[in-house]
Amino acid sequence: MHFKGIRRYNSSGIFSLEEGKVIDVDWITPIKGIFAAKSKLFIQLAVSFSFFWLALFASLYEGSYLLHDSSEWEHTPFTHLLHNNPNLPSDISQLDFLVYAIKFYSFFPIICLISGLYFLTASLFALLQKNHLLFRKLFLIIGLLLCVTAVFLFSTLTIGTILFCTILFLFGGGLVGFFFVLRKGG
Repeated sequence: MHFKGIRRYNSSGIFSLEEGKVIDVDWITPIKGIFAAKSKLFIQLAVSFSFFWLALFASLYEGSYLLHDSSEWEHTPFTHLLHNNPNLPSDISQLDFLVYAIKFYSFFPIICLISGLYFLTASLFALLQKNHLLFRKLFLIIGLLLCVTAVFLFSTLTIGTILFCTILFLFGGGLVGFFFVLRKGG
């Protein structure tokens, strides 16, 4: 396509108007490049986000068995922040469903954790590609928070919490290690 006197961006990002000149405008190539580069990341983010929400809903559903297991009501950390002694199923907090699912039905909470962490790291990578120092620091902070959370969750020793805490600790250690690898490389 050829247009006369068209506005377009110059190299500094400012509109320039070239009058009297015929400008060859190729609209398809830049658009293809943008979508080709971003579509892989977009697909990864969409899939991880979908897996996160599906696994979260499945975890909450499995954790709702807490309503039928009144012996576990004494070990609900979030409900005890709201009620001193929960007597009714309506007293149980929704977050305690997730804790119960981590303890006894750990498959979906682990999928939720992995997909959520993948979504978070991919989002940070997409947003902070240019700012490597902030990217590294955020990875260090997130990694340390995951490791500290894993240590505090080891208070209840069921197979589900051991698996969940091990994965938390491995991901946290991986992010901290990634911080130091990027530091030496950059």
